[in-house]
Amino acid sequence: MGWGLGKEEITGGIGGAAKVRNSKMQLIIENQRERYNLEIPVLVLMENYADVPILLGRNGFFDNFHINFRQNGEKITLKKVEPKEK
Repeated sequence: MGWGLGKEEITGGIGGAAKVRNSKMQLIIENQRERYNLEIPVLVLMENYADVPILLGRNGFFDNFHINFRQNGEKITLKKVEPKEK
């Protein structure tokens, strides 16, 4: 495939179990004053799982920002934080 995919494994969640492979994805988040270019880990579904929702997780994304969800205003605010040292 040429995507640099890892070995196939099974992952599970609310939607059930699914065959996946580990990979990475470049993600750009920007507004009028700021731009962030992140490389985040992703799990690539290896079969057509129409009932498995796509989920943006903490690893690589949420751990880079303070996040404020405003349900009534349908708005999400991100504030960049320095990643924790490992």
